[in-house]
Amino acid sequence: MAISTAAWSAPIWMTSTTPNAGQVPRNFSSGLRPSLTLGARLSDLLLSRSTCRNKTLGDNVGAVHTTNDSASRVPKWRNYAHRIHSSATEVKELETTDNKLSANSSTARPNDTHMQAWIEEIRGLLRSMFEKGETSDSPYDTAWVSLIPAVDGSQGPQFPNTLKWIARNQLEDGSWGDVDFFSIQNNVLCTLMCIIALKSWNTGLDSVEKGLRFLRKSMALLEDETHEKLVGFELVFPSILDHAKNLDLDLPYNLPVIDKLRAAREEKLRKIPLHLIYTTPTSVTYSLEGIRDVVDWEQISQQQQQTDGSFGCSPAATACAYLHTGNESCFRYLTSIPQLCDGAGTSAAESDVRGPVHATSLTLTTRPWPFAYFVCMVMISSLRIGIEWIISLQDVVYVHVLEVADVEMTWQVGSALSNPWYEHLPRLEHRSYLDQYGPQHVWISKVLYRMHSFTNSVFLKLAKADFNLCQSKHQEELQVLLRWNEERGFNSIRTREKQMVYCFYVAVCILPAPEQSMARTVWAKLAMLNVLIDDFFDSPSESYTDKVQFLEAFRSRNPNLMDGTGGEAKLFFESIYNTITEIAAEGSLFQGRDISHHVYNIWLRLVENQFKEAEWKHLNYEPSLEEYMSVSEVGISFEAMTPTQFFMGEKISPAMVDSPHTKRLMHLANVVARLSNDIRTYQREESENKPNWVSISKRNGLTESEIIEEARKVMDEHMKQLVKETYSPSKSHPLLPRSARQLYFDTVRAIRFAYRTGDALAPHMLDTKQSIDSILFEPVLL
Repeated sequence: MAISTAAWSAPIWMTSTTPNAGQVPRNFSSGLRPSLTLGARLSDLLLSRSTCRNKTLGDNVGAVHTTNDSASRVPKWRNYAHRIHSSATEVKELETTDNKLSANSSTARPNDTHMQAWIEEIRGLLRSMFEKGETSDSPYDTAWVSLIPAVDGSQGPQFPNTLKWIARNQLEDGSWGDVDFFSIQNNVLCTLMCIIALKSWNTGLDSVEKGLRFLRKSMALLEDETHEKLVGFELVFPSILDHAKNLDLDLPYNLPVIDKLRAAREEKLRKIPLHLIYTTPTSVTYSLEGIRDVVDWEQISQQQQQTDGSFGCSPAATACAYLHTGNESCFRYLTSIPQLCDGAGTSAAESDVRGPVHATSLTLTTRPWPFAYFVCMVMISSLRIGIEWIISLQDVVYVHVLEVADVEMTWQVGSALSNPWYEHLPRLEHRSYLDQYGPQHVWISKVLYRMHSFTNSVFLKLAKADFNLCQSKHQEELQVLLRWNEERGFNSIRTREKQMVYCFYVAVCILPAPEQSMARTVWAKLAMLNVLIDDFFDSPSESYTDKVQFLEAFRSRNPNLMDGTGGEAKLFFESIYNTITEIAAEGSLFQGRDISHHVYNIWLRLVENQFKEAEWKHLNYEPSLEEYMSVSEVGISFEAMTPTQFFMGEKISPAMVDSPHTKRLMHLANVVARLSNDIRTYQREESENKPNWVSISKRNGLTESEIIEEARKVMDEHMKQLVKETYSPSKSHPLLPRSARQLYFDTVRAIRFAYRTGDALAPHMLDTKQSIDSILFEPVLL
């Protein structure tokens, strides 16, 4: 018998904060229209393609192909703009290419029937998971549970089938572990625990000897620093090795690597405030068997036991606790496992290691979900299980202690270092996971394990199809925006189409869902207007008089005041003014009230502050740092993007807009955005005689490196406050809806992402071009 997937128990955030299975979860939207869950809108879109794509271009781009010839599949952004207007020719070319690909493809294009079948299969998988849990069998946990003696006083184990399972599942090399993925730490740990179990009951001695031979030749390999590292290995392994020594198992106990692990364990125990584990949920509880020699069992049993009787939802930790305490709740938890799963020990409810954690006790990763990341969220929502806990996992902050093995480590490390959570774009991460992960991957925690309900080919197919379906919708929107860009005359005035493509690309990265179409389009238009206004007031070819008239015309909302301006200034003003007027009118329809004054006031502040900077330059005035920040905070343009909040599907009252909390959000975001710009562009701006945080601070005798270091400290502190105000705000003032606060935060992340290596609008950069291609033009391949 083996303890397997049934050791999974419903996490706290499901049992205590979410609706019952039959209840409809609280919807995000309480305003104009419900914000569809992704699962609901997938079904909706499948029934009505016209909602998301047309019958020609959409069918082609939404397909999942198996060819590697990405260059011939769809037009890239570098040549897409000038071809987009001849859409009939474009569609014909795409259809011809797609027909050729389909003829050579061994995998049929997923159609509506395929998609619906995948959705239903995943729903079934997730229902099953929530009923009994599903992680792969764990030799390590099975071995721990096998140590429980019979409670009736007879000589033997309480769960004898666990020993049979252990003997039956030894690998050819004498070890225990994952059949298809070898990890030295995992195989050594599982093998050591399994031979302890067999030796303790004086059974399977041939298996014990084979396991000892494996350990004797393999333990020295633990010295290799390149292998996958299990969570808490340095806590657990030395403790279990002491157990083996007490059983007189013939092992090399004095290897240098063993001494290093013991030293690391002692160092970690010195850093762990043990009194906290008795009062605060931590991941140490999950590895309780590794500290069994220092823990106060009576105290921890009173304080930290889960409602199901387990410790950390771990069979190993719970079995260890029962062996030390005889706790009946522990026994009930362990007894429930074989009844559900035919005998193999699971690696436990890995997903429930949550709450405050001590940084020295585990390795944290902010990327717990592989390719199933957002489609998993979809299906869970559509099952009506509740969505608040999804947001907690998806956004921050305490995420589970997982890593995924069998993925190129350089990609994982490089991606994590170059894309910190506060300056990465979620859509880019989704695409990276789709390209990098597959159903063969295993998960790393205390031991290796697999989650077949999440990492499977059906999830992968549906995730890819969903990405491509959304991408086809985005391409249609881009066509409309490029036509708008041309009709407004922006192409001929002062910019090129690729800047419109770039603005829309960022909008897609922070607002990717089809139901966010209007918000996404508005965000992209506002971003484009920002670029144009910034260029106008920066441009030496525009006269100072024209800039004065522009400001007066905007203040009075009277385009006629632009009469007599030189060049194309009047046409430029009318194009911007008309676009803002249209956005205000559409937003009023969405909100069911007049919001035009909000929109105009926001953009008037931007124009006034842009003019103030132009005036400083015209007068050769050198502002103080305080003057500069009071003006340039608004001039950085973050605030000008906020009218997008009126298109997010929720009502926003005047009290919310004018709330002190909203003003604080705005201030924090403006400072971060301004400094992100200034530490990257100060050299160019100095050459243009423009004030900048860095250049102004130099007057105080500081070096550039000192100024930039100080700016980064200010940014980091403001980002921490912005995170708090976004996710855990005080309720002493009216609050914007969660979706609007998230929009603010994601817009700041987008700005930080854009300024990571240079100027924000730098579509000439190779990595930017590749990112745009992957998000807007290249379907994901199977």
